[in-house]
Amino acid sequence: MIFTGGFARRAASGLYGRAVDAARAPEFYRGYGVADTIEGRYEMIVLHIVLLLFRLRSSDQGRGPDRARDSGKGRARLAQALVDFMAADLDRSIRELGVGDLSVSRFMKRLGEGLYGRAAAYESALRSDASALSAALLRNIYDGADPGQGILARLVDYVQTQQRHLADQPMAEIGIGHVDFLAPGGPES
Repeated sequence: MIFTGGFARRAASGLYGRAVDAARAPEFYRGYGVADTIEGRYEMIVLHIVLLLFRLRSSDQGRGPDRARDSGKGRARLAQALVDFMAADLDRSIRELGVGDLSVSRFMKRLGEGLYGRAAAYESALRSDASALSAALLRNIYDGADPGQGILARLVDYVQTQQRHLADQPMAEIGIGHVDFLAPGGPES
């Protein structure tokens, strides 16, 4: 698998675009109780990026012929390119919102800390159980306030289903920037 500098950046661009598209699904803001705010959208983008990072950090356990060509260093390079691409996009977005140059670095530091903190919490929860994932999602997506009506349980199910779906996708495709996210289900799912 080829995960060199320029190639990794191009692949990261494709992965980031798909993650943002998935995070913007209107159902999250209508049926899952996610706040339709800059903060709510940021949380959903981070969640989808973390799911991709989790996939990049997992092994294929011998799946297919591309396993032999895959390297941990290559995956790490792609993961870093994905984080770098996200940081550049957030920096651009903050500037478009009119935040002054002197404040951008503070915002970026806070957003970076948020990404790494959430990544650690979500990845630990994904390796643990549904209750750990529920607690992490409640704390980050819903700012600790129970969204009610089984919404949190549906989001936990979505995240676990999405994680399994990503695990089934060939690393060769992900490595060239092609990834498929499932759409969130409606209120009944």
